Amino acid sequence: MIRGVRRRVVALVRDRRVRRVGAAVGRALFGLPEVPRPLLDPADAMRALPFGGALGDAIDVGRRARWRRRAAHAGDPTVSVVIAARDASGTLAASLESLLAQSYPALEVLVVDDASHDGTAEVARRLAARDRRVRVIERARPGGAAAARNTGLARARGDFVTFQDADDLSHPDRILRQLDVLLRNPDARLAMCRYRRVDPAGHTVVVNERAYRKCIVAMMFPRAVHDAVGFFREDLPVGEDAELYERIKVAFGEASERRLTAPLYEAAFDPASLLFGAGAVTRDARGHVVYRQAPEHAASQARWREEHRAMARGERPLYVPADDA
Repeated sequence: MIRGVRRRVVALVRDRRVRRVGAAVGRALFGLPEVPRPLLDPADAMRALPFGGALGDAIDVGRRARWRRRAAHAGDPTVSVVIAARDASGTLAASLESLLAQSYPALEVLVVDDASHDGTAEVARRLAARDRRVRVIERARPGGAAAARNTGLARARGDFVTFQDADDLSHPDRILRQLDVLLRNPDARLAMCRYRRVDPAGHTVVVNERAYRKCIVAMMFPRAVHDAVGFFREDLPVGEDAELYERIKVAFGEASERRLTAPLYEAAFDPASLLFGAGAVTRDARGHVVYRQAPEHAASQARWREEHRAMARGERPLYVPADDA
């Protein structure tokens, strides 16, 4: 009975219409960005109640044991995590530590140093010497995030693959929860979670009235997906992860995606980055970020969306080879 009630509550929280209504009510009454975090995960909801911390922890322990049993029944498949890093010596250690502290231990973490100048490779090698799950790959010349990810993707040996940026952090259960989604749904090809952007002080950055979003860079998929669709596009100025994500859905259908409502990933907010740069960021009266897609980025997206339509019609191949992996 309790499980049945929980399933109904989780389904209600995951319903997009309910989230939209909740976001509107939250903004109108309390000035809240989107749905408050406690409503995104049952354990967090318990912790938000007075004296609910112990109950929230108990829910986490029970769920984690269930997820681990499922993984063990599947043979504890290895998950490869690819990190593209360039001049990230100040953030890479914390990013890697968040992966090495995962509740799912069967990991292969590939750090691809994209010809850094600041000692990024040394940081990675130091952690690799401490934990054999870390592998360091050094590129002779810089190629950008897509090229570095492709280098890691070509060398990955795991049964499943996911990604993380060198200045981002993962929740301790991120890998286990996404893997569990794929193991529970054999027809699924994409497991997604949500994320928030944080400033250097650790405060949530609200972008376009949304505090939590679907985290494309953290997508997880079985190796068979890579075999079918290939690599990241290296000719895109930005958004190569979004292009790969959408191409996977062209190949396997919209129904192949499964989403976790819980925010399991933290991304650093850098207004000077490729995504937010080009004069695309302003702030409203409350200090929330207002992002407008730069024209060159919009044009690039329009181009690959048209190419995806051609792929869906069978007029273009789905498989994209790597330029220099």
